[in-house]
Amino acid sequence: MLETIEIETAPAPDAIKCDVEGAEIEVLCGAERTLRMKRPWIICETHSEENERCVRKILRGLGYTLEMMDDNHVLASS
Repeated sequence: MLETIEIETAPAPDAIKCDVEGAEIEVLCGAERTLRMKRPWIICETHSEENERCVRKILRGLGYTLEMMDDNHVLASS
């Protein structure tokens, strides 16, 4: 049986793999508190130039250092 973990008591992640088929902006905005407080590293897939531009703007605004891993993946670290 799977263990249920309450979201309020679950530990914050050390890393995030964000591959949500174009909804990366929504995910990053929804995770803003965790990203500001816990500073996990992030690998984020992007799906268009506009999506990549917005992802980079959000992550830079949160103080992350960015590196392009390939044409579709941004690595963010603090």
